[in-house]
Amino acid sequence: MKIFLKILQYCNWTGFLIITLSTIAIAWADNRNKLACNMTNTYKAIQTLHQAIKVNAINPLYYANLGLLYVRINAIDSALVQFQKAYVLNSNDAGFCFNLGLLYQLQKDNNKSLEFIERAKAMEEYNALFLVYLGLFYENYGNIEKAKSLYAEAISCDPSILDSSFYSELKQRDSLLTTNILDQSYRNLLYSNLPEDPIQLAHLGKILEVKGNILIADSILKRSICLLPNLN
Repeated sequence: MKIFLKILQYCNWTGFLIITLSTIAIAWADNRNKLACNMTNTYKAIQTLHQAIKVNAINPLYYANLGLLYVRINAIDSALVQFQKAYVLNSNDAGFCFNLGLLYQLQKDNNKSLEFIERAKAMEEYNALFLVYLGLFYENYGNIEKAKSLYAEAISCDPSILDSSFYSELKQRDSLLTTNILDQSYRNLLYSNLPEDPIQLAHLGKILEVKGNILIADSILKRSICLLPNLN
């Protein structure tokens, strides 16, 4: 019986030691990951992240960060491999899907690019960045109506796009298209639950301001602030 208890005690201590060492190793790997992300020397950062992955090979964020580092040095094939690994470990991360879409686009694989950006959008339906990139994809391939719809949806979600270089360039390319997009964004918001939603009202005010309806825009923005005083 005493021998049995000693064996049991030994097993408990062994288990405790394994858990402790594992915790320390994961913490060390996390530290290497953070260190790599803050390094200015990209090659050294890549080496540091590989060290983290050797210790903890199941953290998808490490592979994603490594992929971004490879993008820095224009090693697109290597970046794609790392994001594929990240995606295998966590296929529900919209950011992984989106970055895979961008990388496939750089490789001229348009079908894969569209597939992964669409997946990202399906996960985050109101992500303006995803909507804009999908719009650009369709615009580049001649589907202007689809692009217009996506741009309008993006602006409805985040009217700050109207202050971006993307919108300025779009307006230079096709001023009539941007007018139609603004009109559609305006209609999108009118069909939403405007009276109770100060954020949506603020979005509508911004769109009306850009459309040139300054007085109405000002009235709507004031109304949104009254509903949510800390909005400004």
